[in-house]
Amino acid sequence: LLANGLPWHRNCGNRRLDTLLVVQGETCRQFRFAVAVNTPYPMKTALGFMAPVVQTAAALKTPETAARSGWFGHVSHKNVVITHWESTENGAILRFAETEGRNVRVTFRALHPIKTAEQTDFRGGCVNTYAIDGDKISFEIFANEFKEIRIQF
Repeated sequence: LLANGLPWHRNCGNRRLDTLLVVQGETCRQFRFAVAVNTPYPMKTALGFMAPVVQTAAALKTPETAARSGWFGHVSHKNVVITHWESTENGAILRFAETEGRNVRVTFRALHPIKTAEQTDFRGGCVNTYAIDGDKISFEIFANEFKEIRIQF
């Protein structure tokens, strides 16, 4: 059940699920739900439902030769999502989450060549540094782990 971020569900029996829509302090009176059956990556499906891909028009100097699409970064495994992307002066701070309970070795590609990449302790302190291969870094992420990585371009 994709509930667009609403957290209030209650299992009431083997075949019923109650969703509390209007709780104390709730001001919304319209709600959006979807049902996903046998989706291989439920977290990706839920994120796609909550925040669909947005296309924006851009003023291009040469539209005939310009790329029709682009990306900021790419994660190699579908069970790892970027939950936070914060721009810094010369790079970004990214938070990765593993969503399927599996340990994986992830490769992240950035839109620019990476100069440095380090895991932080969520307070800015460096925990680990990563080897860089052009615009790519690779790292291990454990089952259900959150990891924050600071990259510099």
